[in-house]
Amino acid sequence: MHPNIKLARKFSKYYPPIELPADKNDWHIGHQCLAMLEDLYPRRDLLITTLLDSYEIDRRLENIRQLRNNYFALDLVNEFKNISKLYMLDAYVSFYKHRFMRNLERLSGKMNRVHKAADKADNTIKKARHRLDFIDMIENEHVCNCGEMAHMTSLVLKANNIPFQSVCLSLRNKQGRILHDNHCFCLIRTDNEQLTFKQMMAELYHPNTLVVDWWLGRCGHPKEMFNMFANFFVEEVYHKNKRCVSYLNPGTQFLLAQHMVREGEEETNDRYVIGYTSSKTPRIFGCENQNIFSPVCVPYTETSKRFSSDVVQNQHIRD
Repeated sequence: MHPNIKLARKFSKYYPPIELPADKNDWHIGHQCLAMLEDLYPRRDLLITTLLDSYEIDRRLENIRQLRNNYFALDLVNEFKNISKLYMLDAYVSFYKHRFMRNLERLSGKMNRVHKAADKADNTIKKARHRLDFIDMIENEHVCNCGEMAHMTSLVLKANNIPFQSVCLSLRNKQGRILHDNHCFCLIRTDNEQLTFKQMMAELYHPNTLVVDWWLGRCGHPKEMFNMFANFFVEEVYHKNKRCVSYLNPGTQFLLAQHMVREGEEETNDRYVIGYTSSKTPRIFGCENQNIFSPVCVPYTETSKRFSSDVVQNQHIRD
């Protein structure tokens, strides 16, 4: 068995599961595409490094840190001093507090090992991209990220004559700084309408347009999917050389560009603002989703000078 398959089977429980309706009569063409990809290349056998470095791992680590900082809440000795002395609970409470902290440390170590495995595999992917194409990486190396998965999705869609566009999502904060510039997925049409990239953007929120994201294991209408993105991606910042993450702030722009040029279609560098995040209440780490995606679809323009400046200040969020 390939080493990457072993790692994938160990860590794939941290991936978001593929969402398919239980009743196949409720499947649309996007669900059929995901099911076909799952049959060809089960995600449990693919080491998808950026999913291992996703918000789910950070959320668990943050919860562990919060529990570690607030373990005094379990200290009944301090809460009920008189009763503790009377019934000699000090040793009892101390024992369970120690065991609780020991389990927290063990769980924290496990989550950190997942992070390290993700970083190591991500470096492997970056090196492999110089010598292998996306098919080799998926079929032979069993390692991939959203770019390779979008390419493979495109092949499945093309083989089944499903109209599609492979696109790349980027995010910018209110100051115009790039937060993320490489999440890839496919847009399809359920009415068999063959559209160019510009035409697809013009009808992005049409009822017959769907997002197929094999990386996330989801497919649905763009409004639904982008709202999910708004509460899945996290902004990564560094404070005193320590990596910290936070949910996307209100005002974050979603930009969409062409990822892979289809045969017979001209390449374009055009980008479109397809929406932004807004939030009415403060976000608390670990709580329910609070960001709201507000859809728009207008061309985005920027000067080359502004773009190069953004690249220098580039911050990333995990895709």
